[in-house]
Amino acid sequence: MKFDLPWKDLDGNIYSYIDVKNRKNYVNYIAWFLTILFALIGFFTVYRIGLFIALVLFLTLVYKRYVVVTSRGLEIFYNIFISKSYEIWDWEDIYALTYANDYDYKDLKIIYFTKGDITKRFYFKSEDLQGIISLAKSKSKKIKIFDAAKNKSFIKN
Repeated sequence: MKFDLPWKDLDGNIYSYIDVKNRKNYVNYIAWFLTILFALIGFFTVYRIGLFIALVLFLTLVYKRYVVVTSRGLEIFYNIFISKSYEIWDWEDIYALTYANDYDYKDLKIIYFTKGDITKRFYFKSEDLQGIISLAKSKSKKIKIFDAAKNKSFIKN
């Protein structure tokens, strides 16, 4: 199934996030096995809930998320086999951008995007951080940039 990402024809820098929550291969095999098992249980027994569990597990396995930072803002594209969803946070709507180090992944930075009451966390390469910050400052004058290490007094535990 081929599809084009919404930012395919966009000029300028495109910073892609790094997915650090990848499943290990054996987890995928076990999940596919359980999907088939629940589907069989749903078909051949009186426990029809197995079909629902199999469907939810199947959709979880085929779910894919693409996140980039572009000149338009934070763009998130969800592909769930049966549907697609596209969400964009314009730079003018983003209130704050907070970045922090991650102790498990030394070469990655965590960037928190805050829009109203919603905050989303994504991992980016360390070398992309300054490009994202300069892009944010150039596109929105009101955006606040925070370094989590320097502003710990504002961060709740």
